[in-house]
Amino acid sequence: MASTNTKLGLENKALQSKVEALTSGEAVKMKLEIIVENIQQAKAMVLQKDRLLAEVSTYFERVSEELTAAKDSVVEAEAKVMKAYKKNFQSTPEYARLTALFMETSGD
Repeated sequence: MASTNTKLGLENKALQSKVEALTSGEAVKMKLEIIVENIQQAKAMVLQKDRLLAEVSTYFERVSEELTAAKDSVVEAEAKVMKAYKKNFQSTPEYARLTALFMETSGD
C-alpha cells in the first residue's frame, strides 16, 4: 500500500509538473499573443500616421501653389492699377501743372 501511495504520489507529482508546464506554456502563449496584437496595433497606427502625413503634405503643397498663384494675381493686378493710374493721372490738368512746376524748379 505504501508502495502504491508512493507510486501514486510520484504519478501525481508528474501530472502536476505536466499541468504546470502546460499552464506555463499557455500563459507564455497568451502573453505572446498579446504582444503580437500590440505590435499589429502599433503597425496600424504607424500606417495611419503615414497616410495622414501624406494627406497633410499634399494639402500644404496645394495651399502653397494656391498662395503663389494668388500672389502672382495680386502683383499683376497691382501693375495694371498702377499703369491705369499713371495713364489717367497723366491726362489730368494736375499732372500738367506738377510737371510744369517740376521743370521750373529743376531748371534752376
